[in-house]
Amino acid sequence: MIPFRPVRGLVAASSCAALAACLSSSPALPPVRWFDPLPAAAGPAGVGAVVRASAAPHLRQPFAVRVGPREFALDAQHQWVDEPAALCALFVGRSLGGRLAGEPCAILLEAFELDVTAAPRAHVRFAFVGKAPAGAPAVVDAWADAADRSPAACAEAMAQALVLARAQLGG
Repeated sequence: MIPFRPVRGLVAASSCAALAACLSSSPALPPVRWFDPLPAAAGPAGVGAVVRASAAPHLRQPFAVRVGPREFALDAQHQWVDEPAALCALFVGRSLGGRLAGEPCAILLEAFELDVTAAPRAHVRFAFVGKAPAGAPAVVDAWADAADRSPAACAEAMAQALVLARAQLGG
């Protein structure tokens, strides 16, 4: 009769060795690329109103890419430098500058996506929660075409969409 314990130990050791061989044979993952969509003219750091922002759960650092009328894909290899809600809060605060005069301001980020269902384009849409600041619409909705489908071109399109959003804010 073969003792059970040595056989179990032998099977466990060979399973670990096989698993290690599988893991080490995989190629390295490509590095994550980070993009800053804030337009250069968003205002100097530290200047602007404090804006709170919230967003849908799928609007996070990985690019949210609309690939169908009701379908998104998250691109974990291409990410924003911060959560889109935080980026938009900073952007809106800088764009409104002193126009808020200490009043609380909050936005709900509804879209911060790259749409590739046709010609690639960037889309940003947010709504003010409560009363919109003077001279600003209740909902800001901006689109910008991308030169091509590359991540850099899509990030540039998002920066252009934010420039168009700033124009809607009256800034």
